[in-house]
Formats: sequence, structure tokens, C-alpha cells
Amino acid sequence: MIRQRSAAESTRSRRATENRLFVTGLRTAMARLAPVLCMALFPAAVAEDCFVQNRGTPSSPPKQQLSPAMAFDAGRGVTVMYPNDSQGLMYEWDGATWARKDAVGPRRFSRPGLAYDSARGVTVLFGGSGLQTHGTWAWDGEAWSMLTAEGPSIREDVGFTYDCLRGVCVLFGGSSSGSKFGETWEWNGESWKLCSNEGPRPRNRLAMAYNSARRMTIMFGGEVGSHEKSGETWGWDGETWTLLAETGPSPRTGHGMAFDSARERIVLFGGWDDQEPTDETWEWDGSQWQERIVQSGPSGRYMTGMAYDDRRQVTVLFGGWDVDCWDSQIWEWNGSAWTIAQRAPTPLDQLPMVYDNRRNSLLLVRSCETWEWRGLSSGWDLIDTSNLAVGDANAMAYDSVREVAVMFTCDVYSNPRKQATNEWNGEMWVRRSSTGPSSRTGHAMAFDSIRGVTVMFAGLYGGSDTWEWDGNTWVQRSNTGPSARRLHAMAFDEVRGVVVMFGGFNEREFLGDTWEWDGVEWVERSAPGPSPRGYHTMMYDPARRVTVLHGGDTGPGMPSDEAWEWDGQVWTPVLSPGVPRRQHAMTFDSIRGVRVAHGGVDEKLQTTSETWEWFADCNCNDRPDGDDVDAGAPDCNGNRVPDDCDIERGLARDADANGVPDTCEPCSFLRHLKADCRANADGFQIRAVLKADLPPEAKLTICLDLLDCQTVRWGERARRRVVWAIPQADEHEVCVGDCSQGEWCASATCP
Repeated sequence: MIRQRSAAESTRSRRATENRLFVTGLRTAMARLAPVLCMALFPAAVAEDCFVQNRGTPSSPPKQQLSPAMAFDAGRGVTVMYPNDSQGLMYEWDGATWARKDAVGPRRFSRPGLAYDSARGVTVLFGGSGLQTHGTWAWDGEAWSMLTAEGPSIREDVGFTYDCLRGVCVLFGGSSSGSKFGETWEWNGESWKLCSNEGPRPRNRLAMAYNSARRMTIMFGGEVGSHEKSGETWGWDGETWTLLAETGPSPRTGHGMAFDSARERIVLFGGWDDQEPTDETWEWDGSQWQERIVQSGPSGRYMTGMAYDDRRQVTVLFGGWDVDCWDSQIWEWNGSAWTIAQRAPTPLDQLPMVYDNRRNSLLLVRSCETWEWRGLSSGWDLIDTSNLAVGDANAMAYDSVREVAVMFTCDVYSNPRKQATNEWNGEMWVRRSSTGPSSRTGHAMAFDSIRGVTVMFAGLYGGSDTWEWDGNTWVQRSNTGPSARRLHAMAFDEVRGVVVMFGGFNEREFLGDTWEWDGVEWVERSAPGPSPRGYHTMMYDPARRVTVLHGGDTGPGMPSDEAWEWDGQVWTPVLSPGVPRRQHAMTFDSIRGVRVAHGGVDEKLQTTSETWEWFADCNCNDRPDGDDVDAGAPDCNGNRVPDDCDIERGLARDADANGVPDTCEPCSFLRHLKADCRANADGFQIRAVLKADLPPEAKLTICLDLLDCQTVRWGERARRRVVWAIPQADEHEVCVGDCSQGEWCASATCP
């Protein structure tokens, strides 16, 4: 006969003192299982009006940059940056945030010269390589205007600065088609003038800054031969060049320079010296160079952008590359120390992102940077810069059993192609394996929390193979099932115990099929749903017990803003969050009860760094339900939704109208539990028979003496039998669940 055993009685019945610690751990594990069990009892009603709130970060910083062109607009008090990418959009930094300027202008110039003309109040751009190869342009903060197509020949990597006393932009050097230039030109706002063919040797990738205290343009470094670097310092007074020094910073290229007018010093940072990118900071006082030793600052890099903000009296540095990693942070030098001015991932598509149960935060990886997100109020925090996370193609899943993030990273452009398996343990990345699946791109991964393995499927160069990582070894489990593809998405349905996969691209067309992996085989699920697509994202929402799909590319055109939910039987379109995206990252914050999306390509076909939260707000207080739970709202089933919201939205039953979901009433699902003992040749056999109101996909954990536990999938049967072998006679208890008032148990005595 089934009976409810009180907590006190349960404690008194413990017969083995040495097992108390084990029992405590077991009770904790069963308590964690209880919310999942409760959520499995009744199917969730699709409530299209449940997820109606979204919040985003408005700042639009530029994506990572190699050799951005920068200048300070003193009239408007902003640092202007022209990026070295295919978009050619202007960005402005006001000391706190980036603003993107969607103005049509000199698109797709690469590595031009940029300087602020204070006499005319415009930022002047010249040169660079790209689709538009001629012209001098001016930026007034709102629009571009082409000034002239006459002047110096086509070139890039020039030295370019503004002489504020004479009111001219000074240009030196540059290169084109392998040839280097040694000409000196000046722009007076109306026309170009060739001033000199003498002085420094022809060079490119040099740096120049105007020293207003000495009334001289200062030039340092550059590439003067096929691979020869210069360590010379030259000065231009408007008529002639003078060699000022041959000592100081080592010969280098791709460094940044800016004039600190408050301190009357030219600041130099980074560059590529004889062997590698350097992180040195130097200052020129007008007569000699002095290296500034700093405790911390930007990592070694070259091809950076630099400008001096005379309003805030800091030198601003952005971008650059250190061979393995891109740096996307804004750094500022105040004359004694470097500081990061803004911590936020810059725009990048196809970023892997997972929820880290160990740290209760979202984990995002881009280039060599590992970022953490704890909500809009906290923002992003850069927590690691290890190059173990680097790869051309990454996929990531969170192993909630071992509490590590697993990343399979690939370099698909190397010869031969390389791959590695790295894990984030909450403090650092650790290289775990360089063997297993072949290198690939566009693959997808999901963690099977029931079987304790990370599942990976296909990708370009991966065929149609299915692999599993157990924390030590990769094992190929299948080469049949879904057809070969990339750009698909996967998520693990923890209630039904299957990995769900949708869509992708097979090198001919987008796919719209739905597949599920149960650990043994793939099964195609025939159900109407989202249109064929790739570059979409999927995640599992345990609060609603559905797999969520958002966005993607359905063909040539704009990214989709569609949202769909899969309950294991049907796809249901739900209220769109109104954020069109493709190639973005998405995951579920189980503590705060919100769906979080970051980055990707937006409706303007621009990469973005916006972070959006899409959350349930059933009581209309403009904050996620999980925040209400943290503030004290009752949540007996632990799904991060207040109990009254579960009932109101049809996510739970309350047949007795007591304000508590039936699934949270002590073991109300269990209709019958009986245990007996029978003798056999090996001793005794304990048998337990259960009857319960459970859906087929539900699972139950049942324990003998709270020590020997078995998890059974309910299936289509109305009752289940569980058996244990017992070597000797004794009294035993069989218990199910971990209810608020004690376990529900049945006794069995072996004679």
C-alpha cells in the first residue's frame, strides 16, 4: 500500500550512518530531477502572447578591424573611424559609445588616409584600395562629399595627417601593385600640390602625426624594401624633410601614432618588428623617444588605428591583429596608463554562445575573446583572451554534467585543415584533443544531458557523420540519417531525451526537414513547419518545454524574424520578437528565464553586436518572470515562472484551484506504488509496481533504500515494474520522487 512518509520518519529510518553523505547527494539530485519530472506531466499549451517583451543594447560598435583609419573631429568632439571592410560605414566614438553612420560615400576603400581638417570642419579621406580607387572625400558628420578625383595616384597604406598651423593635409608614401612611393603631397582644401620627391626613402605602412608645439609633421617607421623595416624618425616643416633620429623604437611597420597636445608628446603603440607584433608604448618629446613601461595594456598588435581626443585628453586606440587574434576593444592612453573604455563584443556573425550553469551566465566566444553576459543591467564582461578559442569555424555546447563548455574549433583554410577540441572550465580554456572528427565548417553541436555526451553533426567537409564526445574521446556513432549539410541548427530536448535538428544548406538549396537523434539513430519527423533555411538558431526552453527556432536565411534577401516552437509533434509559429537576424547566436538563460540573442546580420545586411532578450512577462511588470521569482514570487515547480503565471497561461493545471500547479502537489501524479520481495536461487528479488498519470515521454526515478536508483522512461504503458536483486533477507523501502513533505514510499520485507 502506498503511504506518505514524513521527513522525520524518513530520517529515522536511515540504517547506515556511513551512507549519509551519499544519501544527501542523492536527495539533491532527486530534487533537481523533480522540476523536470513535474514539467513532463502535462503538455504545454502554446501561448502566443506569453513572450511579448524584448530588450536590446542600442550601441552599434564596429566589427573587428585590421588597419582602421581614425581621426579626431574637434568640432564635434568625436573620434571618427573609417573601417577596413566591405561595408565602408563610418563610426564615431564619443568616449562612451559607438555610433554607426549609414551614409552613402566612398564604399569599400581599404587602408586609406584619414585626417581632420579643423579649418574647414571636415574629416578628409584619401586613397586606399577598393572598388572606388580615385578621389578625395570629406565627411561632415552626416554625409560624404567627393572633393576631387585629381591628385596623387592610386595608393594605400599612406602616411596622412593635418598641419593645423598651415591648414593643409600632408601625405607621404604609400604603395600600389607592389610599388612604394616617396612623394610628399599637400591638400589645401581645394587642390593637391606635389611638394617634394626628396627626403625619406619610399615606404608604406608608416605612421605620421603633426606636432603643433614644434610646428612639424613627424614620421616614423614603415616598410622601405620588400621586407625591410625602417626605424628612422623624420620631420617635415612644409618645405624639407629632416632626419631627426635613428634610435628609439625598433624598426617596424603597421604601428599607430597620435599627438597628445596636452602633454606635447607623440604617442606610438605596437607595430610589427623583426619577429612579431609588439605591445610597446613609446613617446616622442620633440627631440628623443622614451619607452613607457606599463603594467597592463593592449596586447601586441599591428595595423591599428589611433587618434588623440583633445576634448578628453586621451589617445584612442582601436583594432589591429596579433596573428592569431583580432582585438575589438577601445583602449585609451592618458599619459601614464592604458584602460579599456568599453567592454562589449564587436559585430561578428556565426558566434557560438551557451549558458554556463556553473557561473550562471552566458558564454560567448569571438576570435580570441571569451565574453560573459549576466543580463542587461550587468552587460558584457571580457573574461579571457586565450587563443585556444581561435578558429575559422567553431561550434560549442555546454556539458551540464561536467560543467564545462565544449568547443570544436577548426581551421578549414590551413593546409592540411586542422581541428581541436577545447573546454572552458569556468576559469580557462583547456586543449583536450586534436583527434576525432575531421575539420569542418557550418557544423552544429548539442549536449545530451541524459546520456552525458556532446553530439555533433555534419558541416562542410563533414559529410553526414554523427559524432559524440564523452569528455575524453570522440566516437563516430552514425554515418546515416540526415543528408550532408551545413548551416543547420540543433538543440537537446531534455524532457523527451532527443537532439532536435532543423534545416541547413546542402550546397544546392536550403533544407526544411526536422530530425531527432535518440542516441542510437536519426528519425525524420514529418511535420509542416518553418520554411527551408540556414544560418538560423535553435535552443531548448525548459520553462515551456519546447525547442525554439529563430531567424535564419530563407533565400536571397533579408534575414527572417520568424519564431517557431517544436513540442515533439508539431511546429507552431509564435509571436515574433521583431528582430530579423541570421548567423546570430541564441541560448536560454535558465536562471533569469529569458531567451538571449546576440550578433549576426540584421535587416540592413550589416553585422551587429546588439544583444536582445526575449522574455515572458505574464504579470506585465516589464521584467522577466525569472526576476519575479528571484524577488520572492512562488515557483514550486522550479521552472522560473511564478505559479500563478503557469496556471494563467495554461502551462500547468490547478484542478483544486488552490493557486498551486497540480504538478507541484506532493506526488499527485502517482496513483499506485507497491513493493514485494520474492526468493530466488541467488537470494531475493525486490519488485516495485507503479501506476501514474504520465505522458509517454516522461521519466521517473525510483530508488531502493535511497541508494540504488533507476530511471525509467514511462512509454505507452499504464504501469511500470522495476526489479532489484538482493543477496540477503532484510526490510527495504522503495521510494519515488522527492516531494515537499517527504518521499512517497512502499515497504517490502524479505523473510
